[in-house]
Amino acid sequence: MKVRHVYNSRIPKLFGVVAITLYPFVFYRLNECYADKSGTYDHELIHVEQVRRVGWFSFYISYLLFYIAFRLSGLRGYDAYMSIPWEVEAHEGVKK
Repeated sequence: MKVRHVYNSRIPKLFGVVAITLYPFVFYRLNECYADKSGTYDHELIHVEQVRRVGWFSFYISYLLFYIAFRLSGLRGYDAYMSIPWEVEAHEGVKK
């Protein structure tokens, strides 16, 4: 399925993030140039590959369950988000 990139979207703002992958769409709060330079574009493409690898349902359910588990373990919102294995993989992939 072809991925659609949507720039200058309000959707990420609803979630308090710069960009969000809701496969097959990737919504960016930023314009195309800034998303590319900041590494956001590459980060979101890693999420696209993760969804393709494990499937839409498995990815989003596990993402949500990891976040809830980390919050229940006492982590604050941002720390719980950064601990989700999907996010760890995406952040590490952009650094390489």
